Amino acid sequence: MKNFFMLLFSILFTIASLSIMHYMQKDLLFKNAMRYTFYSQSASSQAQIISATAQDAKKVKYAIANLTGESAEYPYAIDAFRQIQKYNARFKFMEVCGDIQNYYFYSQQLYSAVKINGITINLHIAVKMDSITVGSPLIFGGF
Repeated sequence: MKNFFMLLFSILFTIASLSIMHYMQKDLLFKNAMRYTFYSQSASSQAQIISATAQDAKKVKYAIANLTGESAEYPYAIDAFRQIQKYNARFKFMEVCGDIQNYYFYSQQLYSAVKINGITINLHIAVKMDSITVGSPLIFGGF
């Protein structure tokens, strides 16, 4: 009987631990943004894109089964660039496409990454005249 309770306790503990880990992964990567976009099914431009208001972002993210990325739009550059410090990210490269400046970083603290031209990145910041977006591992769709 003692073995049965030990086994039952182990199973319940494992389930509780996995549930906590699942919930923790669903916390927003980027806090206090104006708008959020979530990506599912693929970590590429083929991803399904789901938008959310700041108010609904956490519950929208929690409802996505196969989450592959997230981005957030900020009104001020300083708010987006604070994410570099938050995640202790290392600058990899920068590129300009039209009126958008793209900055690419890598952080060991973020859970997924992609390779661009052989360089591993998982934090992307896109700066336009009227907005700034930060995403992980990349920003997809219009920004």
